[in-house]
Amino acid sequence: MKRTGVMAVVFGASFLLALSFIIPEGAGAAAKYTLKVGHNQMEKTVRQQASLKFKSLVEERSKGEIQVQVYPAQQLGNDLERLQALQMGTLEASISALPRMASALPAVQVFDLPFLFPSYEVLFKVADGKVGKEISDQMEKKLKVKGAAFWHTGFKQFTANSPIRKPEDFKGLKVRTMENPFLIAQFRALDANPVPIDFHELYTSLQQKVVEAQENDINTIHDMKFFEVQKYITISNHAWIGHVFAFSTAFLNKLPQNLQAIVIGAAQEAAKDDRYGVIDSEKTMLKTMEGKGLSTIRLNAQELDAFRKKTRPVHDQFADRIGKDLVALAYKEVAAAEKAVK
Repeated sequence: MKRTGVMAVVFGASFLLALSFIIPEGAGAAAKYTLKVGHNQMEKTVRQQASLKFKSLVEERSKGEIQVQVYPAQQLGNDLERLQALQMGTLEASISALPRMASALPAVQVFDLPFLFPSYEVLFKVADGKVGKEISDQMEKKLKVKGAAFWHTGFKQFTANSPIRKPEDFKGLKVRTMENPFLIAQFRALDANPVPIDFHELYTSLQQKVVEAQENDINTIHDMKFFEVQKYITISNHAWIGHVFAFSTAFLNKLPQNLQAIVIGAAQEAAKDDRYGVIDSEKTMLKTMEGKGLSTIRLNAQELDAFRKKTRPVHDQFADRIGKDLVALAYKEVAAAEKAVK
């Protein structure tokens, strides 16, 4: 009996020692803080996978002090509702579309300036540099939320039932747009006929020829099956649909400095998964749509320059609203980033 008891103790100690190597440090401890983060995309998306990467990084680096709960598919409300929850301190974090903030924070429309960013590499350098910092500072000052990192949905592209290769191809074309003065001005500069239509009515409107063209990122064009009711896609990369990973300042202020650094750093690190995951998915989705009959038009440098010149008045028209200093800074940073990536 004594021998059996000793063996049981030895076995139990060995088992616990083995578990200590399997279970991460702090995993069994009760979390001191709960961090809920919401976004608007579905579960089987790059956005959700990147959000889970954020969760993993935070929980590992905080040694279990912070428990992260990810809520996709607008489970915590739409972009504006989540922004309001951040401001009230009832939600800890949200990944929200920048255009949805434009009415409260016009500075974010610097990313909407048509044909400003020549590539993703340049865009990301600008977003992660002085321009992004200025927007984040304004976000914290005016909206009382902390913009930690810019996440990615994609560049906008044009789709239409006729080829679009030069600005003149837009003349008189009925183009769907949001009820947004900035976007309406963009299409008027191209001599198109902008028609504000709710996004959820867009497929039917294209199908019934209420409008003949529209703009969206490749993922949206694919997921909403716009390729079924459009013949051409022009890879124009003419403006960015960006998101911001934002924290409630009330939540951050509750955290010690080391934990603040962990959650902000994790949002910035997971942004890379989001950005480059989207870029990879765009290549796959474009091939899928081409296989379904969508014809792809890629603009050369001369054609892009023609569009850039035609839409430049829109920059001047909205510079006061966005902030002339910010627009000038964006031009400077784009030029510097172009040199850096060559």
